[in-house]
Amino acid sequence: MPGAPIDMNASYTGFIPILFPKAKIIIDRFHIIQLINRSMNKTRVSAMNRFNTSNGENKKKYRRLKRYWKKMLKKESNLSHTTYSYYSMFGQRLEADIVSEMLSYDAILNATYAIYQAIIKAVEENDYDALSEILNKKISKDISSYMRTSLKTLKKHLPYIKNTFTYPYSNGKIEGTNNKIKVLNRVAYGYRNFSNYKNRIILHFNMKPKVKKKNTEKQKETYSAAA
Repeated sequence: MPGAPIDMNASYTGFIPILFPKAKIIIDRFHIIQLINRSMNKTRVSAMNRFNTSNGENKKKYRRLKRYWKKMLKKESNLSHTTYSYYSMFGQRLEADIVSEMLSYDAILNATYAIYQAIIKAVEENDYDALSEILNKKISKDISSYMRTSLKTLKKHLPYIKNTFTYPYSNGKIEGTNNKIKVLNRVAYGYRNFSNYKNRIILHFNMKPKVKKKNTEKQKETYSAAA
């Protein structure tokens, strides 16, 4: 039987088969995307820092890579290929052209981006064969060390990722809610009073506090006895 989705912490995959021998381990797709997303972003930062020199052309590349980091992490299919817009440091350009130009600055960044997009597509389409083919290939030295490490991690957990594509379970919403609660706590520099903390969370998520329902049956009995 399938269990709750987990991340790729080695301790989980170690003790779950012992405690729950019939459970099928599912790697949460949220953590798969998060893993490669971080690797891609670290690759961008590494390439960006190499251009942080006194050379004017390099400095321009540095500022572009720093400013438009979100576009580097965006799904390729979601990039605009038809609508021209004005972008600072680029002028009137297509969004897809901006990403293409930034990728041309660094061969490692370009190769890593291709792997990043291929994995995102495989996970989105639940294409286990495509993901398996990517991970079972010899890892190219052209991609960044961050992405190579992530690919090794994914390959190690490939049997569990197959369950991810089979079952619809995900912790994405819970993880998102948990992260927002952590941010609330951080920006407020903590809360002394737990009730205030709880009320702030309820307000932020537009939740309705639970109100204890009155026991109407007991009330009716009381009224009838009094009558």
